[in-house]
Amino acid sequence: MNTDITTLLQRAQAGDEGAVCRLTDAVYEQLRQIAGGQMRRERSGHTLQPTELVNEAYLRLFQNQQVGWQSRSHFYAIAASQMRRILIEHGRRNSAGKRQGIHLELREADAVQAPGGYDSGEVEALLRKLHESDAAAARVVELKVYAGFTDDEIVKLTGEKKAKIRADWNFARSWLASRIRVEGNFRKSDAS
Repeated sequence: MNTDITTLLQRAQAGDEGAVCRLTDAVYEQLRQIAGGQMRRERSGHTLQPTELVNEAYLRLFQNQQVGWQSRSHFYAIAASQMRRILIEHGRRNSAGKRQGIHLELREADAVQAPGGYDSGEVEALLRKLHESDAAAARVVELKVYAGFTDDEIVKLTGEKKAKIRADWNFARSWLASRIRVEGNFRKSDAS
């Protein structure tokens, strides 16, 4: 199925409407799981629903025909990133003037992202910097923290060896932690 999704992504990007429909069927349930995981990390009473989050992310994914999908893991990482951006935008619109925080857990156990803690815009900016420094490590962060995949699932998605995923994760954790401490550009939000 990995190759099928990659092929469907390429065909959909080339404008094949049939491929878009088949792709939607092939990835929708996984996108719903990613959205559900991200929504569980949001504050209670959030007005955005997982289905709305998936639909908005899916529209954004195919509005930008310049992406050049490399694989299904690339697609899911970008989808998780889009969902994260949508949630940030939604939070900003609904709390004008209030700081929305994010807690980015960088410990060895499963990574967790939750409301509170660090400013979400600063987390997003730091992840963009990490992507410039090491795209593979940034993708592991996106798949692990934002999409909620385990190491074994990331191995299946990317085709990389588990040792490579662990090395990328360890590098990303160190890189992010050093930037949080050294750059001092992360502020605790008022929500924490």
